[in-house]
Amino acid sequence: MGVFTMQNLEQILENTTLVDSFRSRYGDKRDVYECNVEKGTFYLLGKSNYYRVGGDETDVEYIDFEGGPFVMNNDVFLGEKRSFPKITDLAVVPLQTEGFFCVKFKAMS
Repeated sequence: MGVFTMQNLEQILENTTLVDSFRSRYGDKRDVYECNVEKGTFYLLGKSNYYRVGGDETDVEYIDFEGGPFVMNNDVFLGEKRSFPKITDLAVVPLQTEGFFCVKFKAMS
């Protein structure tokens, strides 16, 4: 999947439903939204001044928010209310909103 062009946070959330919410180890809110148009496509977002990415633009292996969570391709991601089995197609979604970070991924809904 790789990197997308810069997006507005409101545009991403326009056609999504909040499906999970939890806190990072620093107490920052993390929300998971499911895309209403593309079922099984999710956005994980929250405040983060930096992040780490393993892999490259076309093959992202893992993404790590400041304060968590650590999200890895072909792994299970555990939220507060639900789990997301076998995450695939991890991608960084660059936001115009400074200080926020967004990850797009696919998983069975």
